[in-house]
Amino acid sequence: MTVDLGWMAWESDSTNGYAHVGEKFRFHIMNDDRFRFVNAYAEPWDALICIATPARFTIGPQLVPRPDVVFHTMFEAQPLPNGWVEVLNCAGLLWVPSQYCYDLFESEGVTTPMFIAGYGVNHNEYTFVDRTEREDDRNAPMKFVLWADTLFSRKNVVKTVKAFIAAGLPNAELEVKLHSFAGMNAGTMFSDASGRALANITIHTGAWQRTKLVRWLQSADCGIYGSGGEGFGLQPPEGMATGLPMIVANNTGMMEYLKPDNHLPVACTGLVKDMTYSMGYGYDAYTYAPDWDQMVEQIRWAYYHRNELHAIGVRGHLEALKWDWKEQTTIAANKIYERYTQ
Repeated sequence: MTVDLGWMAWESDSTNGYAHVGEKFRFHIMNDDRFRFVNAYAEPWDALICIATPARFTIGPQLVPRPDVVFHTMFEAQPLPNGWVEVLNCAGLLWVPSQYCYDLFESEGVTTPMFIAGYGVNHNEYTFVDRTEREDDRNAPMKFVLWADTLFSRKNVVKTVKAFIAAGLPNAELEVKLHSFAGMNAGTMFSDASGRALANITIHTGAWQRTKLVRWLQSADCGIYGSGGEGFGLQPPEGMATGLPMIVANNTGMMEYLKPDNHLPVACTGLVKDMTYSMGYGYDAYTYAPDWDQMVEQIRWAYYHRNELHAIGVRGHLEALKWDWKEQTTIAANKIYERYTQ
């Protein structure tokens, strides 16, 4: 039996994280004989795949049941935004990327059948680099990196940079990659007591080709990711895939791949109000607060334990190898096929 799949593309064709998931899902099941993609603007379908936040207009103003709708969505804060549960409960199937999202949605009252299929890493692009040859080169600065969307978001870029500064490392540099800098000046944000920009902190902005991003990760000695919440979080495993040792705040969907020995963990001290989500969704939203004192200590430990740090990077690489786009999209495809051939 062939299942005809319609495609709701308002976000899955844009340049955000949902676009990446949509691209990989379509690519890996395009040749699956169980499915046929149809033009949802003109042709009927068995299942309508919506890779996006659960917009009410997908269901309709009266919130009538839509058993044909398959939402792939997630949320990084808590609780869920107003109206989400009602919309999700009209759908026929819900695909979430982590146990964290599954538990959050269920606890908020979502009753639509759910399944978990995570994300993957393109291992042909994010290739391993052996960093042992750098361990004896103590003259060159140790290069830390962090990357995020904007300066002010749940990814806590400013606080992470301040933790790096507080670590007081004698011969280290930090490079920050932002998609948008929102008009701020690095010298204004990160400066010494006299107001001079710190020479060992570099800010890169704008879109990069993936090959450039991969080379940048491969050139680094340690990555830092202080996010307060992720539905899954692709950035840590992409860094880990290159052998980059990662310092990561332990929370939410990232616990799918973070194991005690494959990264340097930073505990979280509780929940804090997230102004970006609260303003964007019009309610009080909360994300996790990393322990910034522990973040400072982990940055110092990484600097002074290069041999041990390299071994952590190797274990992180081995974990990242377990996360493959084809495998994860096949899990999703199997669940969708099972649901729409009952």
